[in-house]
Amino acid sequence: MSWLAELLSRNSSDPRERLELGQTLVAALQTQPLPPDSKLLNDLCDVIFQWLAGSNFKVSLLALEAMDVGATASGPVLVPYLIDRFSNIIDSWSLEKIVAAMAHRVWHVRCGGMHVFARIAALR
Repeated sequence: MSWLAELLSRNSSDPRERLELGQTLVAALQTQPLPPDSKLLNDLCDVIFQWLAGSNFKVSLLALEAMDVGATASGPVLVPYLIDRFSNIIDSWSLEKIVAAMAHRVWHVRCGGMHVFARIAALR
């Protein structure tokens, strides 16, 4: 079992466990390259976007940080999977929802989201 599969298997609905897992995931993404396994990369993206859709903003910030670190460290491997997910989210959201997300009251969420979008667009 790869390091990524082991981490992803620990995903939970509990925000405290997600925070711990997110910090571990970010640290691992900084030091270890992502495996080129499409199932694992899809699972990673599913977890990240699941955290982004959650109600806990600290978990959402960790998801953004994980995307940022993953795109920085393993861009050519991860970015195509992230772009596919962004397209699905943007297609399914109405303009009002996008505007509401970018007007989030927590400025860290807005800044983090824009930073990740900019980085992924630059790698594309």
